[in-house]
Amino acid sequence: LDLLTSAEHQNNIKRIENKHANFKQVIEKHPKINKVNHLGTVISLELKTEESSSYFNNLRDYLYNYFLEKNILLRPLGNVLYIIPPYVITDNELDLIYNELTQLINSL
Repeated sequence: LDLLTSAEHQNNIKRIENKHANFKQVIEKHPKINKVNHLGTVISLELKTEESSSYFNNLRDYLYNYFLEKNILLRPLGNVLYIIPPYVITDNELDLIYNELTQLINSL
């Protein structure tokens, strides 16, 4: 518990929250995005698809494999992607995730 309440971890949490908030402002305007939710260090993106939005959407396998090939472990549930980073993630690593995600969305 002491580790989570340390100043270093609290600063990391705030930094991740701010990075997600900034990314949300940019990506939620993308025409291929249905909805973006952001709470704390978690952000989710619902991609527009021809199928109805669902955790069972077939896009899941494509998304999972796409990011795995980029050495990024994300949790797609259907057409919804979750970014749940560890508190020790760096700004550069978050930027890499955001950039790959943007490239993927642009390619759909």
